Amino acid sequence: MPVKKTILLLCLSLSICGYSLAQDTTQSKKSKLSISAGYGYWTLEEFSQKASGIIGTEFLQYNNRIAYDNVDFTGAFIIGAKFSSRRWKYGIDVAFENFSKEVYDFGYEPYRYLGNSKVNYWGVVPRVDYYWFNKRVIRVYSGIAVGVSFMSEKFQFEEVSQNWIGVSLNIVPLGFEIGNTFSIYGESSLGMNGLAHGGIRIKL
Repeated sequence: MPVKKTILLLCLSLSICGYSLAQDTTQSKKSKLSISAGYGYWTLEEFSQKASGIIGTEFLQYNNRIAYDNVDFTGAFIIGAKFSSRRWKYGIDVAFENFSKEVYDFGYEPYRYLGNSKVNYWGVVPRVDYYWFNKRVIRVYSGIAVGVSFMSEKFQFEEVSQNWIGVSLNIVPLGFEIGNTFSIYGESSLGMNGLAHGGIRIKL
């Protein structure tokens, strides 16, 4: 996706989030800022990388036909800041994931091992959550986040690197919080935060 379109999408998402926040803030004086830190596994990027390994080959800018194997993921580390009202929570999530993979030349039989590649992935997404069940100690919610992603890949066997910028997405069908000022949370999600994601959240 062109960089200009990606930046435009991110600005639009931030504008919508900011407008909704302003509208909702006027209706509630109980809004609070919270920060969170969590960990997730089986991210969308991990699914796509393992799927590409099953399919077999990728063509890189220097025209070598290659195959990936033994992809090793760290999982996603997520920090967030959110502003909550009675039923809505608006904010932003930042996720980081690192993974490495073995690279083989597909043009040889058997495949020739070339070395490893290292990939860093960042996702920055404005987020909106709606609380279906909102009590003092237990809360249940759903949410969606759309923003921008940055990825860089460096190959150890050659002085070659690749960089991408694109759209990052995270959909939360179901999440929960247990606690008040200090709480733990867990989410089932599809996207950059991982299929299962949990951590701690603190109200300021």
